[in-house]
Amino acid sequence: MKRKPVKVTAYTHPPLSPSIQEPDTAPGPYYVSVKDGGRSAFLSGPYETHPEALALVDRARAICQELDPRSAFYAFGTCRMKDGSRPPAVLQTWGYDLALTERTEEPESSKNQERPGGKRRAGTRVPRKRKPGV
Repeated sequence: MKRKPVKVTAYTHPPLSPSIQEPDTAPGPYYVSVKDGGRSAFLSGPYETHPEALALVDRARAICQELDPRSAFYAFGTCRMKDGSRPPAVLQTWGYDLALTERTEEPESSKNQERPGGKRRAGTRVPRKRKPGV
């Protein structure tokens, strides 16, 4: 027996909760992290407390999506360093402050970067113009 299709007039997704995670009380440093398959990175940080990092996950995600639309498919969260080391995160090396409110400097691109003596990096040669008919 066939079921009759039901016509749906409207459907709304439940709102995404910003962060319903209980903050960790262990001492930091904490980072906003990003995962793409088997790759992962510290996206922003280090922060002294877990609530600070949790509060910036959505902002870090928005910055990533401005820079790379493929990041809409990445997973974002937080992580803590146990050994006490405090490496700078990706967005901070690109010139963003810890609050992710402004970018203080533009990162230098490694492509076509001039080296001392006017030499270019390996693999970044400038293509020559071809002569017509050659």
